[in-house]
Amino acid sequence: MICSMHVTPPTGLSQLGLARQLEKAARACLAGSGYAVLRQVKCEYHQGTLTLRGRVPSYYLKQIAQAKVLSCVGIMRIENSLQVEDGKSPGAVKT
Repeated sequence: MICSMHVTPPTGLSQLGLARQLEKAARACLAGSGYAVLRQVKCEYHQGTLTLRGRVPSYYLKQIAQAKVLSCVGIMRIENSLQVEDGKSPGAVKT
């Protein structure tokens, strides 16, 4: 699932510095969500896209994670690659 939001990123940063700053901001948004499981989500920013990776227990939390990072300044595009775990067997993932 990919969502877009146009925000002008801050100037004066290198591409790597910008990427790390946006990843940090996205992780902070997830950590402040009130859902402990979202603290485990990996955030990777590359060429204008923030990718969310990891596992969550429900589609609801997958959507919450996406909504939280959309509120971060500078995030223009999100690729939500979070996998939803199948609660029937430990470690199983729905595709």
